[in-house]
Amino acid sequence: MTKDLPRLIRETEFLPPAFQIVPKLLLLLDDPEANSEQLAELIRVDPGLTAEVLRVCNSAFYTGEYRAETLNEGVMRIGLREVYRIVMKVIASPVLGEPQKGYGREQGNLWNHSLATATAAEIFSRGKGDHPEVAFTAALLHDIGKLVVNQALDGDYSRLIKEAKEKQQPLSIIEKGFFNMDHGDAGGILLNRWNLPQNIVYAVRFHHKPMAAGEHIRLAAILQVADYLAFAIGQGSGHEAYARALDPKALNLLRVTVEDIDACTEEVKEGFEKALAAFNK
Repeated sequence: MTKDLPRLIRETEFLPPAFQIVPKLLLLLDDPEANSEQLAELIRVDPGLTAEVLRVCNSAFYTGEYRAETLNEGVMRIGLREVYRIVMKVIASPVLGEPQKGYGREQGNLWNHSLATATAAEIFSRGKGDHPEVAFTAALLHDIGKLVVNQALDGDYSRLIKEAKEKQQPLSIIEKGFFNMDHGDAGGILLNRWNLPQNIVYAVRFHHKPMAAGEHIRLAAILQVADYLAFAIGQGSGHEAYARALDPKALNLLRVTVEDIDACTEEVKEGFEKALAAFNK
C-alpha cells in the first residue's frame, strides 16, 4: 500500500534513532560529569537525533541571529536538560514500536551508509576552505528522506531499489513515478520544515544533482562525492549505478578528478571503521 508522501512529511515530527545509541545516551545524560562535547560526539552519528536537536535549537524559542549548523552549537545553545527531553521524546515515539522493515539489509543498511557518507564528507572537506563539521552534519542527513519514503511505502522501499536495478534507471526516477518527488526532495522539504539552515536543506535536497543547489552548490557537490566514497568502501544504500555517477561540473567546481576522489578511499574506510568502533564501545 502506498501512502500520501507530502502528508507524511507534514506530519513527521522526528525520526527514530539507531537503537544502539539509546542506552549510551541515557548513561551519558545521567552522568553529572558529562559535557556538551561528549554528548554531541555521540548524537552526531545518528541522523534522526541530529536533525531533531538542530530543529529544536533553530526553533523560534531558541534561535538567535543565525541558525546553528553543527551539533556542538546546537547542544550548547539548548543545554543538556533540553537534549535529555528530546532524547526521551524520540525514545517514547510510537514509531519505535514498529520495526523499519523492508529497508534494511541490502548491501549496507541506511545507518551505516549515512555514517560512512558523513565520515567521507568530513575527510574530503578538510583543507579546502569548507567546514568539516557542517559537511559531516549535512552528509549524515543526506538520505533522511528515504525513511519517510519507506514509511509511505509501508516499509517496502526495497521494491523501488529492485525496480531501479531492473530498469537501470536512477532511483529518483522510480521514486518520482510513485510520489512526484524523490528522497532528496523529501529530505530537503522535511529539514526545511524543521527550520534547519538553508545550506544543509539545499545540499540534502540536491545531493544527486548538485548543480541545481543554487548558492549551496559546493556543499551539495561534497555530498555527492561523499556518497560515491561510501559506496566505494562497501557501505552503499540504494541503486549503486546512480550513486556512483559523479557530475563532471560538480567535480570541476571542487577542482578534483575521479582519481583524486578514489585516492581518498582508504582514509575514508579507516575513518568509518574508527567511527563505528567508537560507537560500539
